[in-house]
Amino acid sequence: MKKCERGACALLSLAVLLGLTSPLCGHLGFCLGVLTVVCAGAAFWASLRIVERQKGLLYKLLRVPWFYTSTGLGIWLMAETVRLAHLALLGYMFKPSPADAVWVLGYVFLLTGLYKCSVPISSLARDAGLGSKLWVARVIPLALSVPLVAAVLAASHEAAAHGLWGVVAANALRVAMDLVLLTFSLEEIVMFYGGKMARSLALFSLGLAVMALSDLPYSVVGGYWPGNPLDALRAVSYALMALGVYLYSKQPLVV
Repeated sequence: MKKCERGACALLSLAVLLGLTSPLCGHLGFCLGVLTVVCAGAAFWASLRIVERQKGLLYKLLRVPWFYTSTGLGIWLMAETVRLAHLALLGYMFKPSPADAVWVLGYVFLLTGLYKCSVPISSLARDAGLGSKLWVARVIPLALSVPLVAAVLAASHEAAAHGLWGVVAANALRVAMDLVLLTFSLEEIVMFYGGKMARSLALFSLGLAVMALSDLPYSVVGGYWPGNPLDALRAVSYALMALGVYLYSKQPLVV
C-alpha cells in the first residue's frame, strides 16, 4: 500500500509541477485538469484505507472487492495525469488520446470491484422491497443506449469512411463502459441511500454516476476538448467519490 501511496504522491506532484510551469497555467481547461488530478488522487488515497481494512478481514487481497475498485481509481488517476501532461506538452488532444487506453483499463478493474460489491447485497435489497427501484435504475441506462449508439455511429462516419475502425470501436467501447458504470452506480445509490451506515457509499456511487454522465458526451463525439463545462462536472465527480470513500473509510465496513 505504501508503494501505491508513493506513486499517487508522485503523480500529484507531477500535476502540480505542470500546473506551475506550463504556459497553459492560466487556461481554464488546464486549471480544471489540475484540479481533476488532485481530486482523483484524493479518491485513490482514501480507497487505499478501505483496502487495508478489508484485507485484514478477508486475508487474501484478491478476495477484497475494494482492491479492484481502488486499482481502477488508481489507473484513472494515471489516465488523468497522462491527459494533463499531454495537454501541457502539446496544447491539444488527439482523438482518441493516449490516456484513453489507460482509462479503459481502469474501467475493467472498477467495474469488477463494483460487481463484487453489489452482488452480495442485491438479493437483500430485493427482499427489502427495493426491486422496483432497482428495475428503474437498470432501465434508465438501457433507454439511453439506443440514442447514444445512434449518435456514436453518426459521429464515427468520417472515421469509418477513412477505414479507422479502431477509432469507431474505441468510441463504441467507451459508451458501453459508461452505460455499465451508470447502471452499477444507480443500482448502488438505490441500495445504499436508505441505510445510515452506507450513505457514504451512496455518495461515492453518485460520483460514479456523475462521471459516467460527464464522459458520455466525449464518447459520442469521439474526442476531448478542454475548457468546456463537462470538465467542471468531471472534477466534481472525483470530489464526490473522494468524499464518499473518505467518509466510508471512517465507518465500520459494510461491504
